[in-house]
Amino acid sequence: LILTSTLIHAFVFGSTWANVSFMRPTDRWPFMPGAPIATLAWNIILAWGFTVLYKSIPGTGLRKGFNYAMLLYILFIPFIELWNYLQLELPFMAVIAGCVCYIISFPLSGIIFAKVFGNSLEQK
Repeated sequence: LILTSTLIHAFVFGSTWANVSFMRPTDRWPFMPGAPIATLAWNIILAWGFTVLYKSIPGTGLRKGFNYAMLLYILFIPFIELWNYLQLELPFMAVIAGCVCYIISFPLSGIIFAKVFGNSLEQK
């Protein structure tokens, strides 16, 4: 997620990416361990949700993971990005970059969850 986010934000902002400072500097020591830990925690929560909701998610196989991720995206990400835009005074392009990042990373995560957990959850 962090690599995807960095690449997408750099692509959206282009050469102005170095001038965008809507978060604290990434070279400070609290950020370095914090970002991977937050990403790991986020994925654990999403995987737990997938296992709990598995039977009620439409589709089969990898499609089930994709559907789960897209449902989460539709329900949460637009509101989170809008909230961040309104509360943190972010450039609007940061909101667009965030939405693009999540539309790519969420389905990938959902497909990975389906691949890893799908067979064992199907047998229950």
